[in-house]
Amino acid sequence: MDYTYSYDYMYGEPATGSTEVLGVILMIYAVIIGGVLLVKLAEYVIKGLAMYRMAQRAGMDYPWLAFVPFARVYLQGELSGDIMFRKRTIRDPGIWLILIPIIKTVIFGVISVITWVAVAGMVVTAVYTNHYTGSVFGIGVFVVLFVVAILAYQALISALKVLVNYQIYRRFTSNNLAIVHALLGILVPLYESICLMVYRNKPYLDGEGSGSPEQSEDAEAETSANLPGTPSDVSTESIPKLILEEEQQSAEASEVVESATEELSDSAGEE
Repeated sequence: MDYTYSYDYMYGEPATGSTEVLGVILMIYAVIIGGVLLVKLAEYVIKGLAMYRMAQRAGMDYPWLAFVPFARVYLQGELSGDIMFRKRTIRDPGIWLILIPIIKTVIFGVISVITWVAVAGMVVTAVYTNHYTGSVFGIGVFVVLFVVAILAYQALISALKVLVNYQIYRRFTSNNLAIVHALLGILVPLYESICLMVYRNKPYLDGEGSGSPEQSEDAEAETSANLPGTPSDVSTESIPKLILEEEQQSAEASEVVESATEELSDSAGEE
């Protein structure tokens, strides 16, 4: 009997279907990354333009910090001003917006090193002693503590951002709307930038927020000095004359009233 075997192997030529699937996946990934980058760029530019205009209106010396990374965070806190929260004052919120992430990075770096060393020690101990229960429990505790620390940081920095934006928005709108805008700015992408852009040229409520407290006091002094009839326009020498004139006018008015009353009574008697 004659047995003939034929083996044909194709090397270096992947299947066409798998190549197309990989291309589609890479294309979708590229579109997602490109969309995220475009959104971040638009948010950066819009927020920078809005804060630049607000800083100009507030009379700040360096409004161009709105376009500088990290410095724009400080500028946003300065636009807010000191924050009153539960009878306490948070001064210089811009500095805290910068310091808190830096402190978080240092603390989390130390915690990460300690965690990895502890986990490695637990694994080695478990391998040599064949007791895995305690090691697994210890690793779980470290993971839970790490997650809790991350959530606590996110809550702290988010709360500070909400308070800062609330302080900014409340100069242009009601307190309720300011709270809503501040909360949505944390949750919705681009919302904060668009909201700042919308309010950048809006008039201040009750004339507030037109600058620093010193500038506001100076402006009020200039306004009161320029108003006609204010005490600064009246000299001390003319005060007696004004009093005499007012007394004469009141006497004349009383005479007119008395004469009119007599005429009415006479006419009523004749009838």
